[in-house]
Amino acid sequence: MNPFTDAKVHEGLTQAEYFALPYLSRSDLVAIRKDHVRWKHGAPVEETEAMRIGTLIHGLVLEGQEWQDSHVVIVPAASICDSKGNVAKSPKATKAWGEIVAANAGMTVLLDYEFTPYAAIRDAAKAAFAGMLEQSAHEVVVTATHKRTGVTVKARLDMASPKFVADFKTARSASPQDFALTVFYGYLDMQAAIYSDVYAAVCGVESLPFWFAAQEKEGNLLSGIYDLSPAWIESGRNRYEDALDTFVQFEEQGWPGPIYRGTLEPKRWEVD
Repeated sequence: MNPFTDAKVHEGLTQAEYFALPYLSRSDLVAIRKDHVRWKHGAPVEETEAMRIGTLIHGLVLEGQEWQDSHVVIVPAASICDSKGNVAKSPKATKAWGEIVAANAGMTVLLDYEFTPYAAIRDAAKAAFAGMLEQSAHEVVVTATHKRTGVTVKARLDMASPKFVADFKTARSASPQDFALTVFYGYLDMQAAIYSDVYAAVCGVESLPFWFAAQEKEGNLLSGIYDLSPAWIESGRNRYEDALDTFVQFEEQGWPGPIYRGTLEPKRWEVD
């Protein structure tokens, strides 16, 4: 039996509108599972350069030319001149660059040679995952209520269809061995379980297959398409269920303060 009810798709939500929905996301549940005190009291995570690049590549792959035209400005490096009128050796150190950036506030402004590797990643991903991309809707926002706990969750699905759900990931390596480590350390089993469960609830079925579309972002730009074994999906489901229980417990009893308390136990190799 599917663990979610009242599942629905929200059409036309921007990324900012999705973030503003007052429900728990997969990222929230992972953070609660890792460290509920830090999730409750820690500072918001600031966007890193890697996150910014990941967002850029996601847009290029999943939302295509229309997204690129409305989010990215590509400036030929040869058009940026220094104060003497010569082609600038350091384009971003010029007054002209500052004026271009200021005139395109809210856009990602890139020199043409900076955009080239992102375009290569986009092209490799679109070729490798053409079937998945063509057979699915992209950036699908879903909310659903967890039956047992009554907690409402939200998800923004990279690719969703009545036949499968998939998530596009950039990775340093898309090999089976390396991406399996990415799944483990990134708690991606939780993502696979909850995303497939909530969209299965939208479709009125018990479960749906879930796939990771892994695209390398450097080197040979190899790609990988992976599902997770039933045991790993069940582990991910147990993890998100545990995170929901933790959330409900502290919502009812009160959250711990920002000071950690407890007794520390050593690992076997940490003591003589």
